[in-house]
Amino acid sequence: MASLHTVTEETRKLTKWGGLTIAAIILLFFTFQFGGAVKEKFFPTPPQPPTVSFGKLPPISFPTNATDKKLTFILNTVSGTLPNLPDRATIYPIQKPQPSLLNLKRAEERAAAVGFLKTAEALSDTRYVWTETQPPFRKLILDIVTSEFQLLSNYLTSPDSILKTNPPDPASAINTATSFLSRLSLFPNDIDLSKTKTTLLSIQNQSMVVASSPSTAHLIRVDFFQKDKNSFPIYYPRPPQSTMYLILAGGRFDEQVVEAKFNHFNIEEPKATYPIKTGEFAFRELQEQKAYIASYFGEENTIHIKNVFLGYYLADSKTNYLMPIIVFEGDNGFFAYIQALTDSWIQTEPYQK
Repeated sequence: MASLHTVTEETRKLTKWGGLTIAAIILLFFTFQFGGAVKEKFFPTPPQPPTVSFGKLPPISFPTNATDKKLTFILNTVSGTLPNLPDRATIYPIQKPQPSLLNLKRAEERAAAVGFLKTAEALSDTRYVWTETQPPFRKLILDIVTSEFQLLSNYLTSPDSILKTNPPDPASAINTATSFLSRLSLFPNDIDLSKTKTTLLSIQNQSMVVASSPSTAHLIRVDFFQKDKNSFPIYYPRPPQSTMYLILAGGRFDEQVVEAKFNHFNIEEPKATYPIKTGEFAFRELQEQKAYIASYFGEENTIHIKNVFLGYYLADSKTNYLMPIIVFEGDNGFFAYIQALTDSWIQTEPYQK
């Protein structure tokens, strides 16, 4: 039987060597950590290549430029340089609505919820129109599969009752527009209400113009915008407008929607990454007149580019993917878009839908 002294000595030895072992492990751990950090600093591990899971993608089909002027561009950002854009962007597919035998019944319920009670007339296999027989003689044209809709009326050609009244205030107009879409069961859950924009409009010679002051306004336009995707904003064909808007009148129409257009696309979560152009490459394309000019309200031919950033683009017609764009912003409402994907990943042959 070991004596108390022997047990004490053995315990001391175990404690000593255990402590040394733990210290050695800790030292090795920090040595490897430090070595790894040094290695990453001087010889960084290259990132995994983009997944390009969807193969080559169709080019973005932009509409006609907002101006046909031949413009010259001068870089005038705060830093005086172009930003360091990421080397890749995430691509998301757009959900494809599926037809159902219940589509028409559901569309009739939606139309009735906003006051269109008469029987619809078929314009095609998927598009139907509901018509009112009292002023302002509104028409609701609804695609029963995609739920895209357009609302028209004769408020521009017969505006007498509108011209004598003021439109609702912005807060009330937003509430009315939101309620209208909700009654249609079409208010999307990806709308960012903080981005909602209102614009006061006047009627002049049967056309709409931006009102010079609230006292001259006859209508108010409400534009809704989708939330940022992957921390990047979503842009539409004609900034600062959206493809989801409603125009409201006051007076005896009681804050009634007299025009609307609603093209919304649901973005799916399966995703892929693709290589994109550098800011320098995109700026050269802009200078070579290869950009889509989305908006410009000025008269000058020289544009000072104040901001350059990555965003996403959604058209106002059928699209298959949420595609990245490089956005150039300047004075007088200037916005230009460059397709961000490198050319090697864009289809050159006609796209088969």
